[in-house]
Amino acid sequence: MLENRAFDHLFGRWPGAAGIGTGPWSNRPNPALPAGAGNRVIAAGRPAQFSVAQGQGPGHSLEDTNVQLFTSRVVAPGAVLRAVNDRGFVENYLQALAADGVRGAVADPSAVMQTFTTGQLPALSALAQNFVLCDQWFAEVPGPTMPNRLYMHAATSAGWARNEWSVALDSVTIYEQLQQSGHTWAVYFSDQNEVAQYSRINTQRANFKLYESSFAADASAGRLPHYSFIIPRFAGSAADGPVTSMHPPQDVRPGDQLAAEVYAALRGGPQWPQCLYVLTFDEHGGYFDHADPPAAVNPDGIDSPAPGDTAAFAPAFAFDRLGLRVPTLLVSPYLPAGLVYSKPLQHTSLLVTVRTLFGIKGALTRRDAAAAGFEELFLDTPRSDTPATLLAGAAALQEAPIDPTRAAADDFMREMAGQWRGATAALPSGTVGAIAPATQDEVHRFLRSEIQAFLDFRARQGISA
Repeated sequence: MLENRAFDHLFGRWPGAAGIGTGPWSNRPNPALPAGAGNRVIAAGRPAQFSVAQGQGPGHSLEDTNVQLFTSRVVAPGAVLRAVNDRGFVENYLQALAADGVRGAVADPSAVMQTFTTGQLPALSALAQNFVLCDQWFAEVPGPTMPNRLYMHAATSAGWARNEWSVALDSVTIYEQLQQSGHTWAVYFSDQNEVAQYSRINTQRANFKLYESSFAADASAGRLPHYSFIIPRFAGSAADGPVTSMHPPQDVRPGDQLAAEVYAALRGGPQWPQCLYVLTFDEHGGYFDHADPPAAVNPDGIDSPAPGDTAAFAPAFAFDRLGLRVPTLLVSPYLPAGLVYSKPLQHTSLLVTVRTLFGIKGALTRRDAAAAGFEELFLDTPRSDTPATLLAGAAALQEAPIDPTRAAADDFMREMAGQWRGATAALPSGTVGAIAPATQDEVHRFLRSEIQAFLDFRARQGISA
């Protein structure tokens, strides 16, 4: 699961997909006023930038998404979406730029309406050309990263509609369902690891592995578990490389390389004939998408603010509508080549399909009970023409990549580090009085060390319980 990219932003020009070609689509700085000299229309579809040139990227909190869809930060239940060309993507991005200190004539909101061209991210393009691209896959929450990631694991965010990176969660997850049916699982991570928050499974230390040292080795040796979840790198590392999550404002090309790297490890390993590789994005990241998000069922009767969330800025939300569309690629020798699949799907559709493939009964919540699967896509016999590698087409990095030991951490990285610092300060190996990490490399090393220390501590608690 990569980060923060809408379907129209990454695949809006893909042949045969429901992208910007169904328009024309546009937004303007003030949707309440007609277009004019001071309120110029910005059309969707201009060539996209690899990294954000101004500020730290579009807003994508629940309130920001409300502005983008309804032009209001607070939305009453059952409110009607604004017409596509009267929505607030440009308006909200200008607000985000102003918050980052970019105001007036120099503020350029066009990035939020931009679209990558076919082949600009070669690994993603190659996966779409050779396998299945879903063009009606929706995020579960019209808001930020953490709630959407939690739905991928537990079909609920337990009432959280905002990021809170180290809160303990006791939800039942797909990992327990796998275990109880005799199947194995692992989480491969580099620094941030939201699965470590689940108290029912975070005592199982051997199931949490470092991606860089373990994933390709496990794939090559044929010892991948039945279900693997890969978390990208959220902060740049001097030892491991740049950010691979695609989270703005960072460069998207390392994420494209990660997609190729994972494919190469799977395709070159002995388990490839049994593999399904799903590549998706947590949420739209504030980038324009023209499709209307559908209504949804509240998974468990828990609204936001979540129980125990006393933050004054916690948004009110009933989890009664989905987020925006995100690109999702389905990759397997048992899938057809070059198919654009338009069945309405969502993140919990993966959980539905996993249970179908493994013969597991029972939904986690009302949300995944209502979600559709995609098992009807699988071929009766495997293909023999899947490409051996995508590395030849992986996007080249900028000529002078940033030095993570000097590059400042962005607000997103600092938020994760600060919250994990609070969660681990009381551990025997805690960092009481430590200086908060400032550079990307410091954040990366801090998150990795603290989350591993936390998992080690939870494993000892599990043994002594």
